[in-house]
Amino acid sequence: MFEQVPMVEMDGMKLVQSKAIMNYISAKYNLYGKDLKERVMIDMYAEGLRDLMEMIMKHPFL
Repeated sequence: MFEQVPMVEMDGMKLVQSKAIMNYISAKYNLYGKDLKERVMIDMYAEGLRDLMEMIMKHPFL
């Protein structure tokens, strides 16, 4: 588990997995929207980007 990249050391912890790292940092620094409405918008954009990247990686020459 800790032989992975990306890996971030924060608050005495070694964090791996991109989504876990982003969730931790956004919660720690209050970057995840001010209310439920903003959070769901952030989640929708993030999932949409993830879907797009997955499609590009599967079909890079289309």
